[in-house]
Amino acid sequence: MDRNEMDTGTTFNTRPFVAAADANVGRAATLAELAPGARARVLSLQVHGPQRRRLMDLGLIAGAEVYREFSSPFGDPVAFRVFDSLVALRREQAEAIRVQLIDSETQPEKGAS
Repeated sequence: MDRNEMDTGTTFNTRPFVAAADANVGRAATLAELAPGARARVLSLQVHGPQRRRLMDLGLIAGAEVYREFSSPFGDPVAFRVFDSLVALRREQAEAIRVQLIDSETQPEKGAS
């Protein structure tokens, strides 16, 4: 993953958002890379323990479809639609969720996940 380190020792992600355009459909990425309005299917969670349990309790399980709704004014946290719930995740949490982009540029209908 492309990362840069600032003088403060803080790292930040420099990879661009990926949309569900034809060239990217089926491509694996992290949830943090999902562009606004794009959809993906959860492949795996790269965390363990209580953090993993929390994400699973929120509906982020293998096979679940996720739609990126919107982000806060400063970009963190980001809201994702999972099943019928709106879930807000920080970038660090979203980077731990591997997803596969799926072909759909429309918002999922209520109850249709």
